[in-house]
Amino acid sequence: MDQMEFSDKEHPKVRYLEVSPVEIQGQQMACIQDPLKLNEHAMIINPATFFLMSLMDGTRDILDIQADFARHTGQILFRNVVDGLVLQLDEAYLLENERFLHRMNAVRNEFLQGPVRPPRHAGISYPADPEELAAMLEKILNHSVDPSPVPDLDRPPLGLIAPHIDFSRGKETYAAAYGAFRSWVEKVDLFVILGTCHRGLDHGFALTRKNYETPLGPAETDRDFVDRLSSRLSSNALEQEYAHRDEHSIEFQAVWLRHILPANRPLRIVPILCGGLLHCIQQEISPENDPETHEFCEALVDTIAETDGTVCVMAGVDLAHVGPQFGGTERMTPAFLAHLEKRDRATLELVERIDPEGFYQTIASESDERHICGFTPIYVLLKTTKAVKGTILRYQQTVNPQTQSVVSFAAAMLTG
Repeated sequence: MDQMEFSDKEHPKVRYLEVSPVEIQGQQMACIQDPLKLNEHAMIINPATFFLMSLMDGTRDILDIQADFARHTGQILFRNVVDGLVLQLDEAYLLENERFLHRMNAVRNEFLQGPVRPPRHAGISYPADPEELAAMLEKILNHSVDPSPVPDLDRPPLGLIAPHIDFSRGKETYAAAYGAFRSWVEKVDLFVILGTCHRGLDHGFALTRKNYETPLGPAETDRDFVDRLSSRLSSNALEQEYAHRDEHSIEFQAVWLRHILPANRPLRIVPILCGGLLHCIQQEISPENDPETHEFCEALVDTIAETDGTVCVMAGVDLAHVGPQFGGTERMTPAFLAHLEKRDRATLELVERIDPEGFYQTIASESDERHICGFTPIYVLLKTTKAVKGTILRYQQTVNPQTQSVVSFAAAMLTG
């Protein structure tokens, strides 16, 4: 951020943004969202505006932008139209400039100085009202289409995999995961929650000492565990604490755990956000031979081993992300979706066998072309668990008809 080359009003530069194709009333449009969540509102723009924004790369002045737009489209673009869009983007903090940096620093400092991690997605992804939220979650738990193959256990599960997709689309798989876990949740003293960091991390893992607030009550972060884990790492995993502010992968698990636990029972968690393993794929090495990943897994194993009580390691993850929304060209035909399920289930068989290296190599061999966003959390879970067997409780796909893209996810329980 410190080395950012700022744009000015004459040389506007659009920040990195999330773009998804959408179809509205038969017209192809683009949905623009801010990955930093400085602006919570999405922009829906037409192809011409999208192309105009693509010209705002900081190297062109307004006259250059007008000329290049006319050259490529054959349409004259008046100065007031460009100025209006620049103003709109600036007001939304979507330009790389001093105003954006000032806002970014203010938001970051507010979060880091705050005592807790607020429920950022309450009122957006799920109800903020506790009674309404509890009723919705209970309805989901009772929604299960058919009974899941819950293993016969005489002690609590050692691991759990649950989705982090929105509750409405993932309700059957959430029901499978937390319905199966509900009878055991009171026997677990600490939940280590591994979540995907969708924004990415400069280094492999991000810790926080903040409690995760939910509308149903707090998920209390075990600060002693976090400190002991941190002391075993050569880098400061708390430096990237800000990544927890907007990430939903752990928040959704905290909401579910708080719901299935009795209200008078404290919920103790260790929230850990995980970066990617793309560097391992590019270097053609196993995460076992990546110093940072290896060190973290060893540190987590040792910290769990010295912790009193029953510890369950969880992964809040989804699986494949395929189609135009994710940069692909695949068509969501029944044959393609069946083929995707076959590949996903082959990968999940390695989860059932508790085979972290096989899990990694399967995804690495295809250069992660399915965009498995639970890649790192699942690898770390398999690498650190003492479980000897996994049971897949449910597998599900959801297709977005607007973007013609698919996300897959699963629920699984790991047992000793």
